[in-house]
Amino acid sequence: MTKLYEISQQYNDILEQLADEHITVEQINDYLSPIEEAFKEKAVNIVKIIKNKEAVTESISNEIARLSRRKQNAKCVIDRLKAYLKNNIEATGGKPIVDDLFNISITDNPYKVQITEGEKVPNKFLRIKKEPDLTSIKEYLKENGDKKWATLIKGNSLRIR
Repeated sequence: MTKLYEISQQYNDILEQLADEHITVEQINDYLSPIEEAFKEKAVNIVKIIKNKEAVTESISNEIARLSRRKQNAKCVIDRLKAYLKNNIEATGGKPIVDDLFNISITDNPYKVQITEGEKVPNKFLRIKKEPDLTSIKEYLKENGDKKWATLIKGNSLRIR
């Protein structure tokens, strides 16, 4: 079976051969028509594969979302069970429990910072992330042209409807 890129190459080869000014439009159509049909058929089949793969990725995304909800539910159960166990150990004096499988105890965590009024934190404790404002830069370049530090580029993409 002929590959799409081979059909494209055949099409271009025929166009080069048909550069002769003595060839009629009818002759050009006779040469190109079978190749255009083969190209169209290949392109349609490729779009069918694309649509199938899009459906597969959609299905995978849905399954990921379902499993993520299930994972979150399991984490919530774990957190509730840990809180339940901790509260009951504390209520009974907080003594460690030693078993053949597990050692269970309540330990103190290291200190952590809790910000109560973020706007009052001194500047020396703030991190400032600088990043380009692409929207503003695009407008500036549209009005003033390309600069050494930035250029406007325009690409293209395949659209399937």
